[in-house]
Amino acid sequence: MQQWSTNSRGRPRGVLPLVVVYLMFGTFWGCWAVGVLAFQRQHDMSFGQIGWLYIALTITAVVTMTLITPRIAHLPYEVSIPAAVLLYGMGIALLAWVPEEWLVLAFAFAGIGTGMIDVLVNGAGHALETASGRSVLQKIHAAYGLGTAVGGVATGFALAADLPFNFVLTETALLQGLGISAMWSTYAFRERIGAERLESNITLSAFRRFPGLFVPALIVLSAFFIEGSLDVWSGAYLQQTLGATLIASGFGVAAFGLSTALGRIFASRILFGMGYRRTILFSALGSVAAGILAVAAPNATVASAAYLILGFSLASAAPAAFGAVEGSGPQAGVSIAAVTTVGYAGFVIGPPIMGWLADVSGGIRVVMIVITAATFGILAGGVLTRNGRSPSRPEDGPPADRTPQLTRG
Repeated sequence: MQQWSTNSRGRPRGVLPLVVVYLMFGTFWGCWAVGVLAFQRQHDMSFGQIGWLYIALTITAVVTMTLITPRIAHLPYEVSIPAAVLLYGMGIALLAWVPEEWLVLAFAFAGIGTGMIDVLVNGAGHALETASGRSVLQKIHAAYGLGTAVGGVATGFALAADLPFNFVLTETALLQGLGISAMWSTYAFRERIGAERLESNITLSAFRRFPGLFVPALIVLSAFFIEGSLDVWSGAYLQQTLGATLIASGFGVAAFGLSTALGRIFASRILFGMGYRRTILFSALGSVAAGILAVAAPNATVASAAYLILGFSLASAAPAAFGAVEGSGPQAGVSIAAVTTVGYAGFVIGPPIMGWLADVSGGIRVVMIVITAATFGILAGGVLTRNGRSPSRPEDGPPADRTPQLTRG
C-alpha cells in the first residue's frame, strides 16, 4: 500500500510538480501548432513528408509505452519522470538543429520522451487520486491545455518578431527544465512506499469478452483523434487557409488550449447530476456545431471562436466515456486499458493522416472537414451509450481500477 503525505487541508502533496511537468509538456505542442508551416518552409517539406515524421514519433511513443515504460515504472518518480522530461527536451532540441536527413531520428527521440511522460505522469497522478479520494488527473490534464495556449501565443509573437523557429524550439526545450526542477524540489514522491510495476502487456481481448466496450472506445477514439489533429494543424489552418497572422494564429491555438483546460477543470462538476449519456451527448452536440463552424468560418476570428467552443465541449467526452466503462464488465481495469489503448491510437495517428490528406488535397481545409466528421463518432457513441447513474464527486474518491493511466482526456 502506497503512503502519501498531505497538506493541512488533507490534499496530497506532489500534485503541483506533475502539473508543472504537463504544463511544460503542452508548451511544445502549442509552439508546434503555430510554427509547423515555418518548419516546413525551412526544410522545404510537403505536408505528406512531415506526416512521415509524425509516424516516427507515433511508433516510438507507442513502443515506449507498451515495452519500455512498464519496465521502469517501479523506479521512484523523482528519478523516472525527470529522465523522461530530459529525453523529451533533448528531442525538441534535436528538431531545432539536426540536418534534414536526421529529422526522422529527432522525431523518434521526442517520441520516446512523449511515451514515458504520458505513462509515468498519469501513473503518479492516478496513485495520488486513488490514495486521497480527490480529483488530481483533471488538474494535470488541464495544465496540458494551458501549456498549449502559452506555447501558441508565445510562438506567434516570437515568429512575428522574425525570431527563427529553431530558436523558439530551443527555448521550448529549455523550458522543460522547469518540470525537472519541480520534480526534484518535492519530497512527496520520495516518501512513497512499495512502488508498483505497471502491466507490461496491454490486451485488447477485452473487446471480445465485453462487446459493450466498443461504444466508449468509439467515443474516446474520436475525441483523441480530434485533439491530436488540432494540436498539430489548428494553427496551420488559420494561417494557410484563412490568412491569419502569426499572432492571430497563436491566439487561435490558445483559444482551443484554454477552453480545453477549463472544460477539464469543470468536467467533474458538469458530469455530476447529468449522467454519462447526457454528458456525452452534450459534448457531441457542442463539438459537432463547433466543427461545422470551423469548416465554414470565413476568417480566423470566427474559426478561433469555433476552437473555443470545440475545446470546452470536447473536454468532457473522454471522462464520461471512461466512466461509462464501469457497466461494461466485471474486469474494469482490463476494460479501461483496452479502451485507453484504442483512444491513444486515435491521438497519435491523427497528425500523420492529416498530413497525407492535406498533401493530396492541396490544402488544410480538408483536415478540418475530417475533424468535423470525427465529432459524429462522439455523437453516435452518445446515442448508443446506455443510461447510467451519475458519477460521484471527485472528493468522494474515484474507484482505483477505473481511472485511465494513458490519456490526456
